Amino acid sequence: MIKKIHVFASFGNWHKTAGGGGQTSARRLVKLLEEIGYVVQTINRTMSPYKVLGFIVDPFRFLFHLLLKRRECAIVIVIGYASKLIPYYFLFVHIGHLLGYKTFFYVKGGFTESKYLSFPRWLQNCFKKGLEDTTIALYEGEEGANLSTIIQPETKAVWLPNFVENSFAVIPFPVKTKNRFNLLYFGRIHPNKNVILIVDIFDMLCKSFPNIDLTIVGSGETKYEKELNKRIEISSQNEHIYRIPRIAHDKLRDILVNHHIFIFPSIENQEGHSNSLNEAMSFGLVPVVSNNNFLPSIVGNRRLVANDLDAISFVNIITEIIESGDFESLSREMYERVKQNFTQNVVEKKLQEAIQSI
Repeated sequence: MIKKIHVFASFGNWHKTAGGGGQTSARRLVKLLEEIGYVVQTINRTMSPYKVLGFIVDPFRFLFHLLLKRRECAIVIVIGYASKLIPYYFLFVHIGHLLGYKTFFYVKGGFTESKYLSFPRWLQNCFKKGLEDTTIALYEGEEGANLSTIIQPETKAVWLPNFVENSFAVIPFPVKTKNRFNLLYFGRIHPNKNVILIVDIFDMLCKSFPNIDLTIVGSGETKYEKELNKRIEISSQNEHIYRIPRIAHDKLRDILVNHHIFIFPSIENQEGHSNSLNEAMSFGLVPVVSNNNFLPSIVGNRRLVANDLDAISFVNIITEIIESGDFESLSREMYERVKQNFTQNVVEKKLQEAIQSI
């Protein structure tokens, strides 16, 4: 029976707020494992400004950590991204395998068939070879898990999405106000999240709908954040735009309850299962997202996916939602989708079954 789990990942500075969705989900996984009853020991990937040194030092830190531990009733989980760093992540998987540990590789980020086929041949071969040393491969996206069974059918693949914590989820279904539509973005303020486009979308919508507001919550890359704030200042609708810096996570609940539509035009190459998208849907917000990696499959409704990364594509979808009168049914659809697939209880069961299977 597995009792101890060693987790290698980028957790960031544990004394500070997580530096992004990857660190947030890695911390939540550790917390989940501890709540299930496992003893978890973490090995934190070296952070900036010493990352380059970390590429050399971290494998040795990892090796000596595992060498000094008992291997009976213990497994290793390596959390990495589907990127050109795959060989580096598989080095850790290989170390765990050589030392006799059952080793899981948790593939974060938007790993899809198109992403895999965009890899050069040597990287595809490296991924396939690395899976041979992997006891169970966990995937943030369902497409990744399905693709993995084709790439390396001998290695068990498990879809393990990000989840909404029990302490954060809202019960019962939150009924929204009907006299206006409040639009929302919350998360990192970064060029790859394409946040300035949201202001362009809002300005266009205001020409047709006088009863809408926009709230943007978050902090991030300083230069881009200044550009965003300047764009809001010159908006003809700036009195209807509410700009809130990063706030405590539990404070988001009050904001989510009072908003209707979540706009997420991400162009992030590594975009995986966004925690913001997850939490917005769990509060009945209807998301309108970019056609990026597996965002469409998270939403589960192509009607809510903008095929083009221009303001008019998002405006057309939001206009259709408002004018059709389908908001409430779509809101409940999103709420139920999270409830059935992306809650802590659902993911905990999947993870527990994967661990017990070995």
